[in-house]
Amino acid sequence: MPSLARLLPQNYCYDGIDTKGRSRSRRDENSLADIVWVSMKIKIKITGSKVHDVGYRPYLTELAISLALRGFEVYNDDEDGQQVVVALIEGDEQRITKFYNSTKTERPTFARVDNVKSEDYAGDVMPSWHYAAMNTSSQMNKAIPLLLDMRDDLKALREDIQPGFAVQFGKSSPMSRP
Repeated sequence: MPSLARLLPQNYCYDGIDTKGRSRSRRDENSLADIVWVSMKIKIKITGSKVHDVGYRPYLTELAISLALRGFEVYNDDEDGQQVVVALIEGDEQRITKFYNSTKTERPTFARVDNVKSEDYAGDVMPSWHYAAMNTSSQMNKAIPLLLDMRDDLKALREDIQPGFAVQFGKSSPMSRP
């Protein structure tokens, strides 16, 4: 990879070949694997009078995916009688900074936030894709009953406006009976 090699200082190597084309051991102190992925982890706490049940977890999940964060998970908590949304994130410093700055300036429409703070985090953070899949399932479990109720309400409303319309949805009409 000569183009990559030109971008690196002379003492780095990639896949056993240094920037001068010489074979080197992957155990070199200055291998590319040691410098390309410098990962950091932080915990962000978003505190306020209304940060639960306003779409914060899906909102933050979308933000994490858009920034291609390596690790991400978020959960609701309570602290000293206040609602808290806790986000654990892992990635490079630039992406984590963008994520944190966004949490300070942007939020779901109905959220009421009093404070956003961060601290270093040393624990495990699940891969972003894994959390996104779990969150999708969780949100669908909330949405499906609401959507089914809406469907039934719309059918009833449409039947009031256009009699016989509900037949299309499985209700039998007097004409379809033998």
